[in-house]
Amino acid sequence: MSALYFPSVKDRLYCSAGNSLERKSVQSIFMYTLHWLTQFVAPVLPLTFEKAYDYYPSSDSSNEK
Repeated sequence: MSALYFPSVKDRLYCSAGNSLERKSVQSIFMYTLHWLTQFVAPVLPLTFEKAYDYYPSSDSSNEK
């Protein structure tokens, strides 16, 4: 992720409808990046990424409304 990417997609996140394809595509990229970082950097910084795991969306279907 570069410093140029974030400003270019910021409007998609803040201005697009919650269920729009543009917004969901940016969210998917961010989730993929977070998942990748937590897998590869967590062994070096375990306490930091333990906190990051708390913010992961739950894959448990019982939490869905």
